Amino acid sequence: MAPQLGPHELQHIFSFLEARDLLRAAQVNKVWNEVSMTKELWR
Repeated sequence: MAPQLGPHELQHIFSFLEARDLLRAAQVNKVWNEVSMTKELWR
Protein backbone atom coordinates (compact mmCIF):
# COMPACT_ATOMS: atom_id res chain seq x y z
CA MET A 1 0.00 0.00 0.00
CA ALA A 2 1.24 3.50 -0.81
CA PRO A 3 2.05 5.81 2.10
CA GLN A 4 -0.55 8.45 2.91
CA LEU A 5 0.14 12.16 2.92
CA GLY A 6 -0.17 13.92 6.23
CA PRO A 7 -2.47 16.89 6.86
CA HIS A 8 0.34 19.43 6.45
CA GLU A 9 1.34 18.04 3.07
CA LEU A 10 -2.28 17.94 1.90
CA GLN A 11 -2.84 21.51 3.04
CA HIS A 12 0.21 22.64 1.08
CA ILE A 13 -1.05 20.88 -2.06
CA PHE A 14 -4.59 22.18 -1.55
CA SER A 15 -3.27 25.75 -1.26
CA PHE A 16 -2.72 25.70 -5.03
CA LEU A 17 -6.34 24.78 -5.81
CA GLU A 18 -9.10 27.17 -6.79
CA ALA A 19 -12.24 27.25 -4.62
CA ARG A 20 -14.20 25.00 -6.98
CA ASP A 21 -11.53 22.31 -6.91
CA LEU A 22 -11.06 22.65 -3.16
CA LEU A 23 -14.76 21.95 -2.66
CA ARG A 24 -14.45 18.86 -4.84
CA ALA A 25 -11.46 17.66 -2.84
CA ALA A 26 -13.56 18.01 0.32
CA GLN A 27 -15.87 15.30 -1.04
CA VAL A 28 -13.16 12.62 -1.38
CA ASN A 29 -13.03 11.41 2.22
CA LYS A 30 -13.14 12.60 5.83
CA VAL A 31 -9.46 13.52 6.07
CA TRP A 32 -9.51 15.52 2.85
CA ASN A 33 -12.71 17.22 3.99
CA GLU A 34 -11.18 18.27 7.30
CA VAL A 35 -8.00 19.54 5.64
CA SER A 36 -9.79 21.37 2.83
CA MET A 37 -12.05 23.22 5.26
CA THR A 38 -9.23 24.78 7.29
CA LYS A 39 -9.56 28.55 7.45
CA GLU A 40 -6.02 29.07 6.13
CA LEU A 41 -7.13 27.77 2.73
CA TRP A 42 -10.17 30.07 2.54
CA ARG A 43 -8.48 33.46 2.86
